[in-house]
Amino acid sequence: MRSLLIILVLAIQPTQSGLINSSWMYKVTNTCINTLKFKAGGKVYNYNCELDYTFRDTYKISADTVTIFEKDDSHSEDGGKPDFYQEKYVIRGNALYGIGYSKLIHGKWKTTKVKPRTEAAYTRVK
Repeated sequence: MRSLLIILVLAIQPTQSGLINSSWMYKVTNTCINTLKFKAGGKVYNYNCELDYTFRDTYKISADTVTIFEKDDSHSEDGGKPDFYQEKYVIRGNALYGIGYSKLIHGKWKTTKVKPRTEAAYTRVK
């Protein structure tokens, strides 16, 4: 019985291979849609429609949580100095719910408290 339970838990837990080649969207407005496209090797393309910019980020999965590591090099006005972020999402079926956000400041991760949301941050489209 214990072996069956372990197999069931492993079968329903998200895995990196389950995200590979998947696409997710967040509708900002009717004409502006952010997307996440997960690739092999822990890579994710993170398109921000408001900036019209695609970040080439990395990700990792731990249990039912995916963490995206973002290098924001989209702004030239700051002399090309990038900012670094971590965004955490819990995976529930075909939806990602935001549960954490951090920014690297002076070499230390500063976490912003995220109020739990009932609506998905991203929904799976592929």
